[in-house]
Amino acid sequence: MLLKQLSDHNHGDMTGNALRQAFLLTAFILVVEATAGLLSHSLALLADAGHNLGDVLGLSLSWGAAVLSPNINIAARHIGFVLQANGTTLADIYRVHLVVEPAAAKMVAETARKTAPPILRGCIEECRAKIDDDFAFGIATARFRNTLIELANVPVLTMLMGMLNHIFELAWGTVTATAGQQLDNAPDKRRGLRSMEKLIEYIEAGDGPGAEAHWHKHSEAAEKAMSKWLPAAKVVDILDE
Repeated sequence: MLLKQLSDHNHGDMTGNALRQAFLLTAFILVVEATAGLLSHSLALLADAGHNLGDVLGLSLSWGAAVLSPNINIAARHIGFVLQANGTTLADIYRVHLVVEPAAAKMVAETARKTAPPILRGCIEECRAKIDDDFAFGIATARFRNTLIELANVPVLTMLMGMLNHIFELAWGTVTATAGQQLDNAPDKRRGLRSMEKLIEYIEAGDGPGAEAHWHKHSEAAEKAMSKWLPAAKVVDILDE
């Protein structure tokens, strides 16, 4: 049967567009079979139309779910528009991380002391590989911090903070590049990498309070750098570039 080949009652891996096309085609076949069955008094066609009716209903539900399913990237874009419209500063975004990251470091140390370090060290290697490119290095360090939050394994927190990831990464890329235009920031970048490595040592030791205290100190120092190099920068300034 044509519909069997289209869906086989399994729409889980079909895209919204494919589901729409399958729904329209199946609905058309249903109308044709039902009309032909009524006109010719064919029980076989009417029975097949009845079977297809069930498939049409199933496809309509699957299509609706695909169209209405939430997408974090779409949500993040809308959040960006709202932040721009409200004149949100990069300092405001950073303060959110200042509150969240140390607590996340504590949770990671207490719950993921074996699994988290290799992942975080991979992030550090990415930073090292981009150390000569200030903007790329800044983005890589932001990804380390975003990854730290994800490793805390609090799904709602990961989702909410994930909406700010793009803005946060652009912010740190811009801060690092701006500093690099004014002075030799290589020593600061190396200190930042050592601080990341120190955090991993706390995590490996399972020292939650130590990880939290260390990363809070690190984050406060980073906040001062942002205040120095981009004292009044707003979200709109980096998203419109």
